[in-house]
Parts: sequence; C-alpha cells; structure tokens
Amino acid sequence: MFVVVGATGNTGSVVVETLLSRKQSVRILGRSADKGAAWKAKGAEIALASMDDVSALTKAFEGAKGVYLLVPPNYGAAAWLVDQRARMDRAAEAVKKSGISHVVFLSSIGGHIAEGTGPIRAARYGAHML
Repeated sequence: MFVVVGATGNTGSVVVETLLSRKQSVRILGRSADKGAAWKAKGAEIALASMDDVSALTKAFEGAKGVYLLVPPNYGAAAWLVDQRARMDRAAEAVKKSGISHVVFLSSIGGHIAEGTGPIRAARYGAHML
C-alpha cells in the first residue's frame, strides 16, 4: 500500500495512475470523499484527513510501504511561511508516529537555496524535517 497526498493535483495524479497501472494498492489522502470518488472508482482507497490533523494523518499513513507527500499551500494564511512550516511539522510528526519507512517529498527548483526564494523556502524546510 502506498499513500498519495495531493492525488487530485498535477504530480499526485501521475503518481496514483502509475501505481494503479502497476497493480499497487493506493490510499489517497483527501479532504472530501467527493474529490476522491474518481480514484475510488479506479480502485484506490480514500482516507479523509486534513494536513492540520496529526491523528488523522498518522492513521492514513499507518500500514503503508511509502508515502508521496506534498504540503499544499494555504494561501489564506496571514503568516504564510509560519503556517507552511507548522503544517510540515505535523506531516513529519505523522510520518514518525505511523512508522512509515519511505517518503517521497515534493520539493521544487531552488529548494536547496536557504534564502531569497520566497515560498520555496517552505519546501526547503520540509525536506529538512523528513
């Protein structure tokens, strides 16, 4: 079983399609069952969880071989970088609590640069947390 965060997005959907085409079991993480319905019809399991809920994330990750993880931006956050770091901290805590051993974390070009990259600084932070 593999867990995919962001299955309805550009990169996550490719990950799910690839895994399903290789007859791998997939659990997608979503905030609503409606958004995951198309994947469920193709054989994926749906786990409802918010990136703000460590318990739900941990439960979604438990028993999986690996997770494809991205932390979607919260564009409504007043302190964007602080919010993203807190969400990444919760994701990292859930990974550790679940005992999952393999994580693919979506980063970005410039993720290795410490300063001056704007929102990409959040990806750099996340890569160091996992």
